[in-house]
Amino acid sequence: MPFTTLVAGSVITASWANLNIRNQVVTPFASAATRTAAIPAPITGMLTHRADGPVFEGYDGTNWTQPASLKVGGIAPRTADVSVTTPETIADTFTVTLLAGRRYEIVWTGVTYSTSAGDSYAVRLRYAAGATVTSAGTMIVERSLVCATNNGATPTTITWEINGIAAGQTTFGCFLVRTFGGGTIRSSASADNKTAFYIKDIGV
Repeated sequence: MPFTTLVAGSVITASWANLNIRNQVVTPFASAATRTAAIPAPITGMLTHRADGPVFEGYDGTNWTQPASLKVGGIAPRTADVSVTTPETIADTFTVTLLAGRRYEIVWTGVTYSTSAGDSYAVRLRYAAGATVTSAGTMIVERSLVCATNNGATPTTITWEINGIAAGQTTFGCFLVRTFGGGTIRSSASADNKTAFYIKDIGV
């Protein structure tokens, strides 16, 4: 498809608009079926968004596929602290629809600490089918940490590749739990130091 620069006096026709605007923007659709009805003969490189995913997909000349390394779900950056003690407590959660045969990368990044030096605690990522996840959800990964000083902030990033999870609605959660000691465990966040939790589609 051409890339056109308009100048003064350019004439915009229906065919020009179809080629340069309709075929080169991200078009939203309710579902794959409504997209097929609207675009019976897609052009390689077209991009669409399906609300039933929700998912962005591009046409590769044969099929509609998701671009690799595309963020497909996550939380709005958190700006408030979460505090826990011994019961495993959820700090962040989001729900997304996973597709069959795809690999995903899940990322949680934030600042954690204990109010008591020497405390041990864990950051756990879990998932469950459906719209909720609890501490009984399937464990993806656990990061164990020790607080060296009172309120000693520890920047923490967990990145993990996941595959083999059944397609469909899935909820992911980041949980905190104190495993040793008597202090309060905190996931610290503020407007200048946000916590992020998201998932990316990284291909097949």
